[in-house]
Amino acid sequence: MSSFASAGTNYAKALLKTAGLGDNDYSVVEIGVGARAAAALRTNQVQALGLWDEAYVQMEENGIRIGAITKDPRAAFGMSGSLVVHADALKGRRQILIGLARGIAKAQLFQETNPDASVRIHWAVYPQSAPRGMHASRSSPLRAPLHLWRGRI
Repeated sequence: MSSFASAGTNYAKALLKTAGLGDNDYSVVEIGVGARAAAALRTNQVQALGLWDEAYVQMEENGIRIGAITKDPRAAFGMSGSLVVHADALKGRRQILIGLARGIAKAQLFQETNPDASVRIHWAVYPQSAPRGMHASRSSPLRAPLHLWRGRI
């Protein structure tokens, strides 16, 4: 796990149970992310990871082969996220919050159906997020960024 404070700990335990493993069949350890997690996997300190889609894609982009990834079947229905509001805000700003939720849903649909455009638009708005040598122009190769993006959608 990246951190014991992560909600992913309970998520991973639930997936392990779904795969037929009991609580005594595994140990959960905190390994962090990035290079620390990659090193733990490479040196066989851990045999499985409980991270998130983007972390796996980044590892693969850096030459670490990731085997089977067990996902919650509900994850196939789109990206996850939460909107949390106080009951008073929901009463007083209901239409605004409904509009916000609709906007998020439309953006997710656009991202899923137009991944190249999504990456280019994101980079145009946030150029600092583009990998070195990449920019929003049509001529930039998107293989690696799209691989990362598709890990998310």
